[in-house]
Amino acid sequence: MILVYEKIPARTMRKEAKEGILQIAKWFAINPKKKTCMAQLFYGRMLKIKPDTIAEQVNELVEQLIQEDKAKRKPKAKRK
Repeated sequence: MILVYEKIPARTMRKEAKEGILQIAKWFAINPKKKTCMAQLFYGRMLKIKPDTIAEQVNELVEQLIQEDKAKRKPKAKRK
């Protein structure tokens, strides 16, 4: 199986992460007995989220994905 994902700009990823954090917090409020939440975030990455560290875990993943994307880009040729 081959999955193809469109590149998500860093600004969009951070914006959607904020919305996702609110949705996950709302889910934990509705389900107070749950200790973890499995969430599929960007590029199919699964994350096991605990209720006390929602924002930290999601933001850490977002920054990791942004850094991976920067590392994959080729450096621009310098003009002489």
